Order: sequence, then structure tokens, then C-alpha cells
Amino acid sequence: MLVEKTHNHGLRICGWVGIGWIHVKLEAEMKIFLIRLLFRTSETSFSIRNRLFH
Repeated sequence: MLVEKTHNHGLRICGWVGIGWIHVKLEAEMKIFLIRLLFRTSETSFSIRNRLFH
């Protein structure tokens, strides 16, 4: 009984850790994606501005 309980608790902890890790990984990837997107848009607007002014 006790072993079963601890096993279930361990599985639950592993599940939460896995979910947390996936969440963190997705969040990090989203941040990288957003940063790249911002960088790209700023880069293109910068080049467009350069073309307009030169």
C-alpha cells in the first residue's frame, strides 16, 4: 500500500516536472522566435529607411 502510494506520488511529480519542463522549453522557444521576429522586422524597417533616405 505504502509503496503504491509513493510510486503514484513519484509519477505525479515526474508528470508535473515533465509538464513544467515542456512549458519552459516552449516559452523559451517562443521568446527566441519573438526576438528573431522583432530583430527581422527592425532590420527590414532599418534597411527600408536607409533606402528611403539614401
